[in-house]
Amino acid sequence: MDMQRIHFKDDGQDILWWDIDDEGVVVDCNAQVWVWKDTKITGIKPVDFTDTSRPRLKFKKGDILIIRLPGRKFVTSFIHQVEKVEKVNAEKNLALKT
Repeated sequence: MDMQRIHFKDDGQDILWWDIDDEGVVVDCNAQVWVWKDTKITGIKPVDFTDTSRPRLKFKKGDILIIRLPGRKFVTSFIHQVEKVEKVNAEKNLALKT
């Protein structure tokens, strides 16, 4: 299974990347897994309802993500901008961790 790894601009924060599945849910990250795992990306900010050609989970440099943390009903902006996005293989990453 391929996933996307979203790298964030390094502003001195602990979290530098998330691996997300095809539903936009964080399945792994470089730090604070207990905080970010199962967070759902619900969109990007600012929302451009006129751009119907851009898929919901297609991110680019400079995007600000709109997220919903596990167990929460509300959404919020994740303040660190997307730096880059790459494809990663979930099985390969799991093998490296075990």
